[in-house]
Amino acid sequence: VSAVADTPQQIQGCGNVSILRVRRLDTGEVRVRDGQTLILTGVIADEDRQAVMKWPILGDMPFVGQFFRSSSNARQKNELVILVTPRIINDVEGGTYGYGYQPVTPDSRRFMAAPSAGSAF
Repeated sequence: VSAVADTPQQIQGCGNVSILRVRRLDTGEVRVRDGQTLILTGVIADEDRQAVMKWPILGDMPFVGQFFRSSSNARQKNELVILVTPRIINDVEGGTYGYGYQPVTPDSRRFMAAPSAGSAF
């Protein structure tokens, strides 16, 4: 999952370029039955921001500068949750095995031509 960073960065010869922040989720191998839902979670973005606004020169003065500046803090947490529900398509009657698939190898053709035992459809 990628998102555009808030502030574009100046890159020599390219001007302002928006940088992408990328988050990756590596699950390895997972087995799920037909129709069961798999929940992938744990990709969390935790972001702290601090902004200081001040009047030029006056905000930098010791003691009285605090009257000419303000600061704010913000904290943002995002969690990405992905729900995956696999569906097995049994298309023996139509012979296409979904969206025009044509087997290439002879073994694949024999496998697809064999009648399925206990077909749910």
